[in-house]
Amino acid sequence: MEVVRSPSRRREPPLPTLLFLLFGGAFLSTTAFARDTILPGEGLSGNQTLVSKNGVFELGFFSGGPGIYHFLGVRFKKMPRTTPKFWVGDRIVITDLPGASLEVFGSSLYIKEGGASLWWSPVAGDGPPPAAAVAVLLDNGNLVVRDQANSSRILWQSFDYPGDSLLPGARLGFDSNTGNNISMTYKDFTHNGSVSIDRSWKNGFVLTTDGHDLPGTFPDWMVSSQDNGRSLVLNYPDSPNVTEFLQYHLGQVSLMRWVEEESAENTSGWVARWTFPSDCKSSGFFCGNFGACSNNSKCDCIDGYEPKYPDEWNLGYFVTGCSRPPSLPFSLSQK
Repeated sequence: MEVVRSPSRRREPPLPTLLFLLFGGAFLSTTAFARDTILPGEGLSGNQTLVSKNGVFELGFFSGGPGIYHFLGVRFKKMPRTTPKFWVGDRIVITDLPGASLEVFGSSLYIKEGGASLWWSPVAGDGPPPAAAVAVLLDNGNLVVRDQANSSRILWQSFDYPGDSLLPGARLGFDSNTGNNISMTYKDFTHNGSVSIDRSWKNGFVLTTDGHDLPGTFPDWMVSSQDNGRSLVLNYPDSPNVTEFLQYHLGQVSLMRWVEEESAENTSGWVARWTFPSDCKSSGFFCGNFGACSNNSKCDCIDGYEPKYPDEWNLGYFVTGCSRPPSLPFSLSQK
């Protein structure tokens, strides 16, 4: 089921997707409610936030970095300046933070700005819509819209639209409760891709980048199969004190873990516990056009070529490949 958009407004700012995933960045101060629920007729506005009952997750309008527009998202409350954001509501752009609000009317959740509806949640499942709904930020970071009179009836949930990040407890593949086929997605102005389940082999998935497919397998300890392999659920960490999430970024999918180092250097940060592809030997496409995998499993350009986007190569993203410098005659591109 696709997310319904308001037909009246849609704005796409010319912003690189890399900025959406900055772990640092400046945030406007936020005011947290002592609650996790939005009741009918209530709203969350401006710099206000909801907090899950366990105090781990926070929902609000956050920025992807300095000078970036705001989007509705969930983050880890105790690390607001280093946390990734799990974007909600199809990354609807908020340019006027004081005029933004998140409200519940009827059976849907609405993102508004200046009184205009920019996005609203569709109602999943069969049967008539309920008379009233509530929005709740659960302890696992999932934002759900559910029937106020029947809390077991989920009308919409953010875990069905994970974007490029997946929290433990969320799934990929078919959800028998909603009928959705859930995949991770990555999209900006130059690249796009997805991570989707392939039932042809155990824990199988297909990573697609710019139209090129690369089959992979999640390790057994990382996911659990459900519905006869039609879906895979990301397992919770092996310790309750560990924070992890699955990230799809720059042609790679990685299980990121927050590591606290007890040292004078205080080198705490996010570390990839598992990554696919792990090196350029995993895929011929990994090094992109006119790229070659070297003996040390690093990508290099063939003679006469250079990285098409050097900044991305420095980040370990080689799918964009290499190109011939305009100043270099074609006859010199081969030796």
